[in-house]
Amino acid sequence: MKKRLGGLSGVIDVEVNSVSGSICLRFADDQLKPELLLAAIIRLLGLERQIERPPRPWVGREVQQTGEALNRAVYERTGGMIDFYTAMPLLLVILGVRNIAAGKMLGWPLLWWAYRELFPPLWKDR
Repeated sequence: MKKRLGGLSGVIDVEVNSVSGSICLRFADDQLKPELLLAAIIRLLGLERQIERPPRPWVGREVQQTGEALNRAVYERTGGMIDFYTAMPLLLVILGVRNIAAGKMLGWPLLWWAYRELFPPLWKDR
């Protein structure tokens, strides 16, 4: 990092502190724009995808964390035999078959959603 940044035209000095995880740069602002320097650092650290990704809203993060906690709880409760993300589509299959056997049309959409969850690579590219 120090060599690559130090090689940029306009960079005077680069100090890297691995303990604090910081970089101190001295540069000639008449030769190098701060935006360009920041872009170079982002590229060197491989953070382009992090920058391009839109921020996740608070509610979305909380829902995802709740789902992951529920998934972990089901997995641990069943001794690793099944998790929440597998149990839900299987429940949809059972309910779908029961509804179809009872002559209810609601069974077909349940089977469709179960199929989409159990076999996503088959339909994802279509």
